[in-house]
Amino acid sequence: MKRWMAVAATAWTAGIAGAADLVPFAPPWDDGAPGPTDLRPVLGQGAASIAPVRVRDGHLFAGDRRLRLFGANVTAAACFPDHATADGVAARMAKFGLNGVRFHFLDATWGEPRLIDYKSGSWTNWSADAQDRLDHFMARLKEQGIYWNVNLLVGRHFGTDDGVDPAVNKLDWKAAHAVGVFHAPHLEAQKAYARRLLGHVNPYTKLAVAHDPALAMVEINNENGLIHTWMSRDFDDLPEPFAGDLKRQWNAWLAKRHADTKALAAAWGARNEAPGAEMLRNAGFADGVKEWGLEQHRGARADLEAKDGAAVLHVRNAADGGWAVQFNQTRLAVRKGALYTVRFRAAADSKRTLQANIMQAHEPWKELGWSARFEVGPEWKTFEFTVVIDADDDNARFGFTELGQADATFRFADLSLKPGGRIGLTADETLEARSIRWPKAGATRPMAPGERADWIRFLWETERAHWEAMRRCVVDEIGVKVPVVGTIVATSTPNLMGAFDLVDTHAYWQHPHWTGRPWDPENWIVNPWSMVDHPDGATLSRLAWQRVAGKPHMVSEYNHPAPNPHAGEGPLMLAAVAALQDWDALFLYTWSHDEKGTKAGRIPGYFDIGQHPTIMANVPAAALLFRRGDVAAARELVTTALPPEREIDLIARQGSAWSVLSLDRIGVDLGAAFIHRVALDLRGPADRPLPEPPAVARTEWLADTGEIAWRLPEKGRGVFEVKAPRAKAVVGRTGGRTVDLGHGVRVTAGETSLGWCTVALSLMEGEAFDKAPRRALLAATALAENTGMVWKDKERTSVGTKWGSAPSLVEPVSVAVGFAPAAGKVRLYPLDDRGRRAGAVLEAGADGRLTLDPAHRTLWYEAVFEGPR
Repeated sequence: MKRWMAVAATAWTAGIAGAADLVPFAPPWDDGAPGPTDLRPVLGQGAASIAPVRVRDGHLFAGDRRLRLFGANVTAAACFPDHATADGVAARMAKFGLNGVRFHFLDATWGEPRLIDYKSGSWTNWSADAQDRLDHFMARLKEQGIYWNVNLLVGRHFGTDDGVDPAVNKLDWKAAHAVGVFHAPHLEAQKAYARRLLGHVNPYTKLAVAHDPALAMVEINNENGLIHTWMSRDFDDLPEPFAGDLKRQWNAWLAKRHADTKALAAAWGARNEAPGAEMLRNAGFADGVKEWGLEQHRGARADLEAKDGAAVLHVRNAADGGWAVQFNQTRLAVRKGALYTVRFRAAADSKRTLQANIMQAHEPWKELGWSARFEVGPEWKTFEFTVVIDADDDNARFGFTELGQADATFRFADLSLKPGGRIGLTADETLEARSIRWPKAGATRPMAPGERADWIRFLWETERAHWEAMRRCVVDEIGVKVPVVGTIVATSTPNLMGAFDLVDTHAYWQHPHWTGRPWDPENWIVNPWSMVDHPDGATLSRLAWQRVAGKPHMVSEYNHPAPNPHAGEGPLMLAAVAALQDWDALFLYTWSHDEKGTKAGRIPGYFDIGQHPTIMANVPAAALLFRRGDVAAARELVTTALPPEREIDLIARQGSAWSVLSLDRIGVDLGAAFIHRVALDLRGPADRPLPEPPAVARTEWLADTGEIAWRLPEKGRGVFEVKAPRAKAVVGRTGGRTVDLGHGVRVTAGETSLGWCTVALSLMEGEAFDKAPRRALLAATALAENTGMVWKDKERTSVGTKWGSAPSLVEPVSVAVGFAPAAGKVRLYPLDDRGRRAGAVLEAGADGRLTLDPAHRTLWYEAVFEGPR
C-alpha cells in the first residue's frame, strides 16, 4: 500500500457565483528579478540561445536544435516603448518563459507613438523616435533570448504618396489591403514598405533586421486573402480603378479558358425559368403573424406583431446578439439544383445589417445553398434574390437572422418565395467584348454552378500569384532566410498557405461580440464559458486540423479574452494540445497595446495579457510544458487528403468569410485532435475516403500517449488533465473529487465561486515527480477581476466601460496535493506577486499534511523536495 503525502491550500471561497472573497494580486510590469518563478536558468535562455532559424524535417530549428517558440504579441504603440520600459518588459517576458515576440501593427494608424507619420501625407515619413524605440526594444529582446516575428501588412493606410489611388480608402481597411492581391500599384507599395522595414540596420545590433539571427519569421499580410474578402462582401462596392482592373483580369482569364461566349454559357449552365406558385403561407400577414416563428435564444427577448400588412419585430434584450433572435417560416419543401426567387421589402429603426437564408428547420441546421447579408434603414427597401438550392429537404425554412441587435426594430413586408428564376450571362455580356461582369458576393443574381467554379478558381490562382510575388520580394530580393508566412489558414486556404515555409493560424475562445455598433465600448458581450465544458466546439481542434502535413505549424494569435472569468485556462490548454500535436510556435494575443496597458496594474481590456493575473500566473507552466516538450507528441498521425483540385471544388460549393474552406466540408473528425496528431495531406489522392465519424458521441478524449485526458461526464462538468512526468495540471470542475495525475501526484481542488479552477504543477528541477524531484512551481487560479469592476449581469457577460481600477483582484483556491514517497520531505513556500518567497515556510506534520493559512493571499507556491525520509 502506497504512502501518500498531502499538501493543502485552504481557500477563500464563497460557494456561489458572485460571492468570491477576492484579494489583491498584481504582478509588476517590470519584474525581471531572479527568483523561484524565473524560467531563464531552467530553459537556458539568454543572448547565447539565439541562433539562425531554419526549417528542417517539417519543424523549426535554431542552429542544430529543435526550436519551439512560446511568446506574445506586442501591438501598435506597445511596439515602441521608451528605453526603460523596453528593458523592463524584455526581462519580464524572459523571466516568464517567453522566447518570441510578434511585432503586430507596426504600420498602425492609431495609438502613440507610431512609426509612419500619416498626417504628413507620405508613407515614407517615419518617426525617428519610434524607429529608435523599436530598434532598442528589439535589441533588448535579443539579449534576453527572445526571437522576433515581424509582420508586414497589418494596419497600413494606403493612398498617401505610395502610387495607390486614394479611392482605396472608400473601402473597409481590411478590404483596402486585399486590393493589393490583384492591383499592381498596391503590390509595389507593399514591397517598398517591406524593403525599408526589413532592410533597416539596427544601430544597437549593427545588423539589418532581415539578416539578424533573432528574426524568426516574417508574415506578409495579417488575416487577409482575396477569396475571403470577396466572400465577406467587402468588394461589392469596389470603386474604380480597382473594379475595372479586376474585371479586366477576370475577362482575360476567361478568354484563356473558354473559346467564345457560346462555349462559356454552356460551361456555366445558364438557365431561365418562369416563376411558379407562391410557397410562403400568410406571406402578406393578412392573418397576423400566423405561420411565422420568432426564435429567442440564450436570454434574448423580442416582440412580434403584424401591423399595416407588415411584420414588426422589436428587440427588447439582445442577449448574445446576432443569431439569438430569428424570424422565419418552416415546413417548406425544396429540391437540390432547383431555382427559386426570393423577394421582400425591409426597413429598420436605423441603419442595420441582417441576414436572410434558406436552411434546414431541423438538425444539423445547415444552410441549403443560400444566405445573403444586406443593409436596411428607416426607408423601405426592396430586395430580390435568385437562389440555387444545394440539397433536397422537405422541412426547410426561409427567414431572417442576425436580428439580435440592441433595441432594434425591424419591419418586413411583401415576402415571397417562388420556384423559378434566371442565372447565367445577361444579354450585354460577351467574352468577345470582354464585358463579363465579375460577380458580387451579395448580388441578387445567383451564380450558375460553372460560373462559381470559374470565379473561385480565378480568385485562387490570382491570390496564389500574389503570394508568390511577395515571397520572391522578401526572400530573393531582400534576402530573408527565415521562414516566411503568407497569412492565416481561414482567410486563405491550406494549399495556398502550404506553399510557404510555415503555416499560421489564429483563434479566440469566446471573442467579444457587439449587440449593436461594432467595437462599441459599452455594448458588448464575452460569453463567460470555460472551454473545458465544450470539447466539441473547442478552438484547439480546429487549429489542429488547419495544420498542413510536413510543414511547421504556428498559432500567432490566441486568447480567452477578458473579462471571461475562466481566462486563466487559455495558456495551459493551448500549450498542452500544441505539445501533443507537436506544433512549433505559439503567440498569445497580446502583451499590451500601449504603455498604459503595459503598466496598468489591472486587467486593461479584452486582449491584454501582460497584466492579467490568472493568465500570467499560468504562463510559466505553459511555457515549460510547450518549450521543453513536457507533454510528448502523439504517437499516431491522422490525415485527410486535400489536394488543390479538391480544395477549389469544396470552396466553390460553399465557403464563407473567416472560414474560406470549412473543416465541416472537408469531413474531419475534430475530436481526433485530442487523441492523435492530425493534419491535412495536400498531396493525398482526392478520392481517398473520408474518415468515419465516431459512432457514439464521445464523453472522453484520451491522448494515445496517456498524457492528456479531456472528460465531459455531463454537460457543464468538463475536466482537462495533464499527466506528463514533469508537468501536471487539472482544469475545470472536479467537484471536490481527487484527480490522479500520475507519477504519484494527486490533486483535490476545493470549491470556488465559479465551481471551476486551474491547478498546474511544473517541475523546475528533476526528471519526474516520482524520480527524485527537487523543485516545482505550483499555480492555482480561479476568478480574477479589477478593483471596482462592475458586471452588467449575474452571468458575468459584460462590464461595458466599467473595467475598474488597479489593483487586480484574484480568488485564491483551496488545493490539496499528494506526492508519492519518492518526493520525501516537502517544504512549501508561498510566493508573492513578484514570485518571491513570502511568509513562513510550511512543512508536513506527523500526518504528512500541510495546511496553508488564508493570509498567504497568492496564486502560486514553490515546492522544494528533499528526497525520501
